[in-house]
Amino acid sequence: MQKSQETERCCDIAVFHDRNQLALRFPIRHNPLWAILDGKAPKKQKCFFLGKHGFSNNPEDRKRALQIAIAMEADLDHPEWLKLFDPTLAKYGIGSAKYAKLGDVLQLPGTKQVEPEMTVGAMWEDYLVWKETQVEASTFKLRYLVTYPNALKGLKWDQKTHIFSDTGNSVWDQALSVDNSELVDKIILTPGLKSTLIFSLNEAFLRAQSQGKIKLTINPFQNLKQDQPDPRDKYKPVVMSDGEIWKWWEVRDAQSEDALESDKRAFTAQ
Repeated sequence: MQKSQETERCCDIAVFHDRNQLALRFPIRHNPLWAILDGKAPKKQKCFFLGKHGFSNNPEDRKRALQIAIAMEADLDHPEWLKLFDPTLAKYGIGSAKYAKLGDVLQLPGTKQVEPEMTVGAMWEDYLVWKETQVEASTFKLRYLVTYPNALKGLKWDQKTHIFSDTGNSVWDQALSVDNSELVDKIILTPGLKSTLIFSLNEAFLRAQSQGKIKLTINPFQNLKQDQPDPRDKYKPVVMSDGEIWKWWEVRDAQSEDALESDKRAFTAQ
């Protein structure tokens, strides 16, 4: 049997990998909690494997796992842990059908039922209330009301048939969780447009989180990989998600406008 590899820790909940799978190992003092959640007490220490939640044994995912470990331990070791800890685990971005169902019937003493997270679509619409004041009306109408929502809904424009097709990769109605990143990564847009979409999702998440509208402690959009655009592609026309074709200079002007607005926000009190 292959032995567990190097363990990383900055708290008592350790992150380790076994057979190339990332997992969390909880200290023995947390065993009574897992006896309730799992219906039986762990034989030694509870190990929670993260592979089914989209985690791989790489530096980025290990960093995410450490953030989850820190957040869970902070709640579990707090004097008011009964109010802070989420038994569905959704707050930490590792909720599953098993624990979500359990959360419907399990009420730890002194706790209140955890409200579900807002959906990606609801976060986006909330974000647009502010974003509309930051960009030109034409850019806002085409990009933020049409192109990006269609992409988040898994809709792809077919230039030949001139109709939308459903890719089956909609993230729009999904509750915010670390699983969102997998579907966002599958969105098909030009590198420039996708880069701006990912930037906007990060901006939307951080704004909602700072306003107390999101309980999730891990930003699912912060580590998304972005393809480097081919320099020659900037001279090609771009088909937007509504089927409209933009010339290369229109795309350039829109990108310059976004950069200008970002510079303005850096020197503007929000």
